[in-house]
Amino acid sequence: MHALLISQSETFEFRHQVLKIELQKLKFHFSYSERHSIKPLLELESSHQQGFETLEYFLKRRKWFLKSTGEIK
Repeated sequence: MHALLISQSETFEFRHQVLKIELQKLKFHFSYSERHSIKPLLELESSHQQGFETLEYFLKRRKWFLKSTGEIK
């Protein structure tokens, strides 16, 4: 099994503000943790067809989108 880990910060720290996405039996499982030692704060499940919409929902809910200035860094 494989997992995709997405961190909000530029420096990745395992299980510190990390979204983990796994695909199991054509369903996406999303879990979000802010600290290593506690249970995930958010757990979502979606069909493989709704996976991108679920990811967008999470990113908007946690305010991980930055407002674009039109400038590329």
